[in-house]
Amino acid sequence: MKKKKRIIWLDVLKAIAIFAVCLDHGSVILSMFLPNQGLDIVWRHTYFSVPWFLLIMGMTTSLSMDPNAAIWRNALNFYKKRINYIGIYVIASTIGYFWSSFPTYSLGNLLWNILTFNALSPFYFFLIMFECFLVAPFFYAFFKKSTLFIFGLMTVIMYLFLFQMDMIQIPPIFTSAWRAPFGGMFLIFFWIGMGYDKFKDELKQHEFLLATTIFLITEYWIVKTQGAQITVPITIQRIAWTVSGLFVFKNIIERIPFEKIFAPLVFIGRRTLPIFIYHAMIMNSIRQFLPTTWTGLTTIIIISMAGSLLIDYLVQWIQIKIVQSFQKISFIQHT
Repeated sequence: MKKKKRIIWLDVLKAIAIFAVCLDHGSVILSMFLPNQGLDIVWRHTYFSVPWFLLIMGMTTSLSMDPNAAIWRNALNFYKKRINYIGIYVIASTIGYFWSSFPTYSLGNLLWNILTFNALSPFYFFLIMFECFLVAPFFYAFFKKSTLFIFGLMTVIMYLFLFQMDMIQIPPIFTSAWRAPFGGMFLIFFWIGMGYDKFKDELKQHEFLLATTIFLITEYWIVKTQGAQITVPITIQRIAWTVSGLFVFKNIIERIPFEKIFAPLVFIGRRTLPIFIYHAMIMNSIRQFLPTTWTGLTTIIIISMAGSLLIDYLVQWIQIKIVQSFQKISFIQHT
């Protein structure tokens, strides 16, 4: 039962995060939350979205590890289970390139975009995800022998280290933002997520009170500064606001006894990757037909999310048909 509740709050939080991503990109594409409109504070409140995905990815990564296995065994099993993400990325990059480059195409440009994670703007997340996967077994090996105090100390050291790494650019990876290794400061969220799973029993007693206190203090800071310091580089205040906010919502969700009311969010939460991949290209394709209003924003979010799920369904359907065709050919050859 405990495992079931955990799955529910993870999926609900992922759904909230993907809605925030779509709100962020939709508002930018429709040029809604501009400073002179006084609504940019709403837009800046969506900046928790990608860090939440990394926090949750850190937690689920830790859960997938075998506490009794050697580091090399954990690494081998972990990498084998996630090798399919490379295929997902290549397929998504191919679709994104042909969609955005229509009607002119170049195989060289396609390969270049795949290698540099530039086929579509959200694809920076794939590189961050692959980099996190690369170091995950080593993080887990560290946490197996660590204490809560050491975890806290290493988090501070990692922040100082990554703050310097944030200044290092690795062109041609990404032609715009997030060109630093691990997306600059984003690795710290993955680290905290893995650490939380290791020390959650020690933190559980004071988790809600501590998270609520930190969240209210940092939320006051955001409102007072109109969110001016919530963008990049990622500050200590933004990390505290993002992490505490996740645990505030986690504890609220766990205290709601009616699990069925979360069913729509659980459905979305289990399908966040295709929505993250494809929503931006759909938004850019339909923005000229929508007004710069809340109705237009709502419409572009709904259409982009539904369209992303449809594309993902079609991709899976085509893959199944291809596999079935090869199986049929193999059966004929052996009869």
